[in-house]
Amino acid sequence: MSAPIHVYGPKGLNSLPKYYWKSNQFDINMRIKDEERPDIRKLVISHEYSEGMLFSNTDFEVSALRNIHPPINDSFAIRFKLGEKIIVFSGDTTYCPSLGNFAENADYLIHEVMYVPGVE
Repeated sequence: MSAPIHVYGPKGLNSLPKYYWKSNQFDINMRIKDEERPDIRKLVISHEYSEGMLFSNTDFEVSALRNIHPPINDSFAIRFKLGEKIIVFSGDTTYCPSLGNFAENADYLIHEVMYVPGVE
């Protein structure tokens, strides 16, 4: 594989590959030399996102909504529109009316939830 791989995530993502590559430097360098593989460090391109439209073309759209997950500020729900289908993913959040609007008309809502009395 020699085509770039684009990875998307909230603020802080760009620092993850840097430390991952460093922790695996020996293995990566050995595979380049011994197996003639391309340098994966040059193939993975990270993109940090915030709220709003992340990507759009004629086939699909991807957008993000900041949800409410104190004390975390950069927590997002992601909405994928694939043709006529809409899929929304959201992690943990407190009461967040804007998430209801964001997921309106979704075919699927995949959402982390916690039943607090069950945890206690």
